[in-house]
Amino acid sequence: MNRKTLIILGIALILGIVALVLYFSRSTPPEETPSSGSFPVVGEPATQSSTGTAPSFFDDPLDASSRPVEAAPRLVKITDGPVAEGVVALSFNQASSTEKDVRVRYVERASGNLYEYESLRKSIDRLTNQTIPGVAKAAWLSDGSRAYLRYFSVLPSGERNLDSYMLPVEGEGQALARNLSDIVPEGITSVLTLTSNANGSSVTRAGIGGIGGAEIFKTDIGRVFLFSTDRGPFIQTPASATGDSYAFFVARSGLLERVPTPTIGMSFLPSPDGTKALVSHLSSGSLTLTYLDLITKAQTDLPLATMTEKCAWAHDSLTAYCGVPAASPQGTFPDDWYQGVVGFVDQLWSIDFANRVVLFVADLPKLTKAPIDAVSLATDTDQAMLFFVNRNDGSLWSYEL
Repeated sequence: MNRKTLIILGIALILGIVALVLYFSRSTPPEETPSSGSFPVVGEPATQSSTGTAPSFFDDPLDASSRPVEAAPRLVKITDGPVAEGVVALSFNQASSTEKDVRVRYVERASGNLYEYESLRKSIDRLTNQTIPGVAKAAWLSDGSRAYLRYFSVLPSGERNLDSYMLPVEGEGQALARNLSDIVPEGITSVLTLTSNANGSSVTRAGIGGIGGAEIFKTDIGRVFLFSTDRGPFIQTPASATGDSYAFFVARSGLLERVPTPTIGMSFLPSPDGTKALVSHLSSGSLTLTYLDLITKAQTDLPLATMTEKCAWAHDSLTAYCGVPAASPQGTFPDDWYQGVVGFVDQLWSIDFANRVVLFVADLPKLTKAPIDAVSLATDTDQAMLFFVNRNDGSLWSYEL
């Protein structure tokens, strides 16, 4: 047998082996992809997602791109991807350091998982392993122990519903009533659930599980927004430049007491103790921010042209922080901003009500090239850090005060 024949036989043998490998690989059935299942019905406990095994942010390759980045001194871009509107800031004392360990808890919009960013380590940890995709908004108990998630689901019939889900950091979650208009926590002891449509509105107070409870008031006013304070709840009708908007205090009797505010384009934000409010409205066609003393009814216009949706009160009800457009906004407000027709490029300002001064905090346009339209502002109890979400892309940021 000559050399040429040996080479031919060798090639034939290799081709035969390759053919056998291909045959058996194609004969093996494909591995099934685990299904996440359907969302549970009201009161049904959560089922953990099969994705991921450890509660660590960096163990999940889908989130690896969202590592915190120091965009400028004192300014950190915590996430690259979008988070749900609604965060909670927490302060912890460090036994071995005089520095405050400030953390923020938030919900990743895509997965519905709860995460925590720690400012000292500049690190992120995943707190839950529950998949609820497309979470738009979240409301938190003040201690950050659980979140109430809002998301849309589509039934097999094609019907689209607004669903709510209570998700604790520890333990099982559960689905809440379908098509609730809002869920507003009251500290760490209870939550208010709002049902509001064209036929009227009602509010129920329930335990932190969000199920059951007792109705505290009902009104024929359709479509309202709900706020919780130490004094009691407030409600507000939708704001528009083309009509009047009103705010009401819900008395213990369940009766509504009108709050004396401007009405055109009016949006309302009461302080945690219920004694003060920020009111944004149109004055001579221009966006105006007004301070309202809810006890004396005195009103003072502030030198800041912004909306209450871009503000947050500190826990002591003596300070508020706002994202304020760096340039005079052009458009029909608040309608154009609500509809996403226009966005803002914000600076950060604070309002000191004890000393009656407005203070400049940070010039965000100079600190970062990313245009930031700040919403979901929150600060810890010591006011060491200010957190906010960029409405333009949903990213979460922090600024050291």
